[in-house]
Amino acid sequence: MLVKSEDRGAPKNGVESSFDGVARAAARCVARDEALVWALGFVDSLDPKARTEHLNGLIFFGDPRILDWIERHESEIDVARRWQFLAAASGFSWNRAKLWLHRGRPLSLVALGALRETLGVSEFRFAGVEAKLFDRPPASELNSELDAYLAMDPSPNARGHIEHIRGAIAS
Repeated sequence: MLVKSEDRGAPKNGVESSFDGVARAAARCVARDEALVWALGFVDSLDPKARTEHLNGLIFFGDPRILDWIERHESEIDVARRWQFLAAASGFSWNRAKLWLHRGRPLSLVALGALRETLGVSEFRFAGVEAKLFDRPPASELNSELDAYLAMDPSPNARGHIEHIRGAIAS
């Protein structure tokens, strides 16, 4: 049985530095709900900067509840790229992507990056973790939503993500 976050006290440097490995093992060897509760509890016990540095440990769970967790921590998203693969690896769906695009920054940038990841337009891969877009829409619907988002946020960052996404859905 995993130690509950409230029972273990403040995280130690050794525990923090090995969290990714422990989380990976827990995701594979402990009951899913118990392991996820432990991992989220651990990460929540950290300060926001440390929490962001330990996002990779959560990708091994591939659980859509992590998307709800990301929404609860929206105010901590300073560099969307750090959160994008986590979203993509956590049961990211088209419905969630649309919701985040409509909410605007920073979740919209996480959504764009997660779409890139799930459509295979990424420079980053994490060993053994698959990023997949659930309930993928027809290209026409995806393009329509991307057009609407680009009208709201014509920044170079958004434009770059959208160009890559369009390239992926055109091929």
